[in-house]
Amino acid sequence: MVKRIAAITSTLQKKLEAAFQEGLRTGELNLLSRVLRTYAIIDKTRDAEMLFREVTVKRFMNEVM
Repeated sequence: MVKRIAAITSTLQKKLEAAFQEGLRTGELNLLSRVLRTYAIIDKTRDAEMLFREVTVKRFMNEVM
């Protein structure tokens, strides 16, 4: 049962990450809102923050520097 839960959690995380990145790339606010609400519901807002740093902030800083 533990392996199944881990697999489901991993799949959910990957899909959320992909949807979050897609929302950031396209600027689709409805998608971003749904994804961020989902992160909040499963108490993973820290993961969303880290992904934002990796995708958006890091890219911006690389361009600036």
